[in-house]
Amino acid sequence: MRKWNTDYRSLALILAPCMALQVMAQPRAADCFFTADFEGEDPLQGWDLGALVERQDANNVGNGEFVAAWSVGNAATANAAGYFPVPDAPVGDLFARANDAASPCNCAMDAVSLTTPTLDFTDRIGLAMECRVFHDAQFNVETASIESSVGGGAWNTLITIEPAATWQSLFIDLSALDGEGDVRIRFNWSDSGVWAGGFAVDDLCIRERADYDVSLVSATIGDATASAFDAGTRTLAYSSMPLEQASNFNVSVRLVNRGRQVVPVTGVNVNVVLNGISQMQVGQFPIGNLAPGADTIVVIPVAWTPNAVGSLSLECTVGNGTPDNDPSDNSYTVQQRITGPGWDGGYSAMGFDDGTDAGTISSTEQFIVADRMELTHAGSVGAGISAFLGTGTQEGSVVRAILMDANFTVIDTSTRRTLNQEDIDGIWNGSPLYFPLYMVPELPVGDVFVGIQQLASENGIHVRTRGAAPLGRSALLSGIGFTLTYLSNTPMVQLHLSGVAVGIAPGSIEGSDDLHVFPVPANGNAQVRFTVEHSAVMRMELLDATGRNVLTSVLGLKGPGTHQQTLDCQTLASGIYLLRLSGGGTTRIVRIQVAH
Repeated sequence: MRKWNTDYRSLALILAPCMALQVMAQPRAADCFFTADFEGEDPLQGWDLGALVERQDANNVGNGEFVAAWSVGNAATANAAGYFPVPDAPVGDLFARANDAASPCNCAMDAVSLTTPTLDFTDRIGLAMECRVFHDAQFNVETASIESSVGGGAWNTLITIEPAATWQSLFIDLSALDGEGDVRIRFNWSDSGVWAGGFAVDDLCIRERADYDVSLVSATIGDATASAFDAGTRTLAYSSMPLEQASNFNVSVRLVNRGRQVVPVTGVNVNVVLNGISQMQVGQFPIGNLAPGADTIVVIPVAWTPNAVGSLSLECTVGNGTPDNDPSDNSYTVQQRITGPGWDGGYSAMGFDDGTDAGTISSTEQFIVADRMELTHAGSVGAGISAFLGTGTQEGSVVRAILMDANFTVIDTSTRRTLNQEDIDGIWNGSPLYFPLYMVPELPVGDVFVGIQQLASENGIHVRTRGAAPLGRSALLSGIGFTLTYLSNTPMVQLHLSGVAVGIAPGSIEGSDDLHVFPVPANGNAQVRFTVEHSAVMRMELLDATGRNVLTSVLGLKGPGTHQQTLDCQTLASGIYLLRLSGGGTTRIVRIQVAH
């Protein structure tokens, strides 16, 4: 049954690939005896797709045509104008999905299942399954679950999947199936008899667990357990923080017990490092016992405030009361850039960027996309706003930056700007556009929203997104009535507390005099030689002639001086490529030729 959701229909949200890539590693991939990443030829071979489903018209009447409920595709083919907005992370990734929103469905999908081939767990012990699923249930009627069956018998529920607006990483205890010789696992989804979005699954791994294996999965600067709506408290995870707004902060560490035994976690230690110099050690001791499969977040307060512009690193380590069978994942480092005035300080930028591109946002209507910024100190001013736009943005688009309070009341805007060819060239080179705010207002203590607004529906813009957004961090206001929708992906916009001297913000394109690639043309391995003026985390991307990202490599923290990096060209097709090196507030670009 087709059911129009007016918020999404007016939004016409489009998710399209961006020009960046972050490879998402499957945990314990080397240990998986059964995997499915749904790449390659015939990725559903051996899987049971269930009964065919009947296509329906807009009046919910079957037309007599039956199609498979499950298929393989990517985010671009799944999205269907915002009704099944699977985050494109990593960009171009393929996954299995039941899609009620895109062709050939609207279909009768009240009970569809995707079932594995028969699995032999004989002589297997301590089993677990890990996978990624996307189940947003945006129409509030969809349900999803995972079940198992032994020997063709009854199906038993392993997990009922809760809705979330982003990919979820699931860890499921299968120890009840240890030693069984005829096992099948199935993924269930239902549209509850109405037209709905869909369900996706990817990166399935079944493996045996070690006895003692606690993983420090991730760490963020901020309180991952708090709500973005908590007024007067800074909870969100910023990648860039102006020194004048820096304050004491929290570190959120996610721990997962991937082993078979209860583990007494003795504590989590955090080494606070600013510009390569350790400032202090903090931690929480003890954490307590973690049961097998336990997934918990530990929030550690840091009673210290950054006191210089540069790179802040938090080196987190978990300690266990028993020897860990795999200590390789007992540590995690998270970084934040402390910004200040001027080019080398990043023009006092404040914003979010977790490195995972997730498509672009566009609309056939006027719209605003914005991120929440939590200001804790008085006296700062809003000098300007920068935004990263996608390559679908057209010359002639009319846009402006906009600063709003927590209730979306306008505080200030930039002047209207019609994008010209120079702007489009900058967008294609990965540079942000900078918009000075008209009044340079003093910013209130509390929350503000920082965004970019499309003022005309012709010649639209595409705003890049990067990273999943917790509820309330990122917003979209669409149409004449400014319908509010909280986004699951983060628009790439930044607030600047000091002015940018030119029309393009910190990612401005510099000359390539200090970026060289040799030999030219490249055949096997090429060498990339570059200089760094100030210590910075450097990132290298390679784009083909169509602008498609074919390689991304985070080079890590590089100190002042000359550095050399090997670029593997052996698997690249012959042709012209654009190599983009970014970090420390600059983007440098050089064209290279590959010839085999």
